Amino acid sequence: FGFELSLLLARREDEHEVPVWAFALLQNLERYVFGTGNRFDLGHKMGLHGAMGPGRDTRLSAILFAADPELGGIAWGTDGT
Repeated sequence: FGFELSLLLARREDEHEVPVWAFALLQNLERYVFGTGNRFDLGHKMGLHGAMGPGRDTRLSAILFAADPELGGIAWGTDGT
């Protein structure tokens, strides 16, 4: 499908572990794309239909796909690689 998913997360100074919910979210998005054939693009949004993970107290209910200002774009060669 030619995409790479990443998350840019804010964290507190006392947080040292990568949150497990982030991996679960990316895996669910990957399963969705490979299972349905639907692709995501910049500006697409998707409802989460549930909690971000066990014990997560959040009002977050959807995600938006945007360009990562730190990563930039991917320069594809003429052969697609």
